[in-house]
Amino acid sequence: LYADNSPYYDQCCAGDVLVVAPDSDVPYMPQGWASRVSSLVVATRCELTVWPRAGKNGRSRRFPA
Repeated sequence: LYADNSPYYDQCCAGDVLVVAPDSDVPYMPQGWASRVSSLVVATRCELTVWPRAGKNGRSRRFPA
């Protein structure tokens, strides 16, 4: 997950980085990351599932590779 984004491809994933390891379960964003993620990259053969509220509350959304 990246904190900064840009409409220019070569600058699209910048700023602070939060790495989410495969098979990890992170029900709460680390301190300082709430409402900060602007872009994400999902590795090949992986998917990322996110929720709009802390503690996995709300309707989930999946991002496949």
